[in-house]
Amino acid sequence: MAFATEPVATVVIGLVDASGSRSKVTGHLPSATLAATAITRAEALAALVVALTDAEVETVSITYGATDAASADAIFPGASIEEQGRFVLQTAAGKRVKINIPAIKDAVVDQAGAIPLTDADVTAFLNELTTGGWCDSNGSDLVATNQAYKGYRNSTRKMLPSSRTVGV
Repeated sequence: MAFATEPVATVVIGLVDASGSRSKVTGHLPSATLAATAITRAEALAALVVALTDAEVETVSITYGATDAASADAIFPGASIEEQGRFVLQTAAGKRVKINIPAIKDAVVDQAGAIPLTDADVTAFLNELTTGGWCDSNGSDLVATNQAYKGYRNSTRKMLPSSRTVGV
């Protein structure tokens, strides 16, 4: 993989109206803009949006994207984003976080539908999540894996494999 930084960072200002409906204002900054500067610029733009709207500014987010130009040609035949590897992780605060990997490789799923933690690629992925500083949306560190299994985008509980718990 050879990721190249997108030429622009995307700034999204999220708004909510009196009925609870949400919308957004999208703008762009050069990708060379430092994150701290981008936050300052985004907050300044949000303040100007407030002056023009009856809705309330609820969020400001900035995304710096990178694209692998070769990836479009490297898609595995038969890959389906409907088939997902589901990893349920434990946070330091005791909550659970689910991370889905679309088009999970059959090679990392056993016959019972579980994803064995002994697979080198799975181990590397989970080690990155639990020791690399990743956290949940509340800032609590990811510390352990509870479950790893194959599911489908719209799986119901009855459709999930019976062999999916890997322990706490």
